[in-house]
Amino acid sequence: DYLESMLPWVWDAKAFNVKWHEALDDYFGEASEDGRHAALQEFAGYICLSSNKFKRALFLWGAGDTAKSLIVDVLVAIVGFERTSQLALEHMDDPKMRGVIKGKRLNVATEVSGRALIADAGFKVLVAGDPVLIDRKFKHQEMYRPIAKHVIAANSLPALRGRAAE
Repeated sequence: DYLESMLPWVWDAKAFNVKWHEALDDYFGEASEDGRHAALQEFAGYICLSSNKFKRALFLWGAGDTAKSLIVDVLVAIVGFERTSQLALEHMDDPKMRGVIKGKRLNVATEVSGRALIADAGFKVLVAGDPVLIDRKFKHQEMYRPIAKHVIAANSLPALRGRAAE
C-alpha cells in the first residue's frame, strides 16, 4: 500500500539477453577485464531498487556518437519512461526544481555542457537518498526521501559548484 512505484517486470534469475551482452562487448571490448561490464550490469539492477543504499550515480563520459544515449535508453526502458525525470545537474539543490524527481526511479541528465556546474551539495543528498525539501508551485512544501538513481551522459565532464577547497 505504501509503494511509490512498481516496475512492470517479472523477475527471472536465469534471464540472459544475448543482444545486451553483444552490445557490452562492442562498447567495452569482449568481457572487459576493467570492470565496466559488471559496473553497468550492477547499475542496471540498482535502478530497480526502492532505496539509494549504495549511494551511486552513473557517469557516461566520452566522445560524441559512442552509444552513451543508447545505454540511457536501455536504462529508461527498464524503469519505464513515466518513472524517469530530467532534473539538470545545476538545479539539484533547488527545492522548487527538484520536485520533478518525486515518485521517479531514474533521473537522466544528457547533453551536459562542459560549462555545466554540478550543485555539489544537492547532488550528494539526492544520490544518497537523504530527505530533501520539495517546494512545488501551488503545493505545500514537503520533505521527501528520493529513490531516483542518477545517470549523467556527457561529452565533457562538468565542474563541481560548492566543493570545498582541498
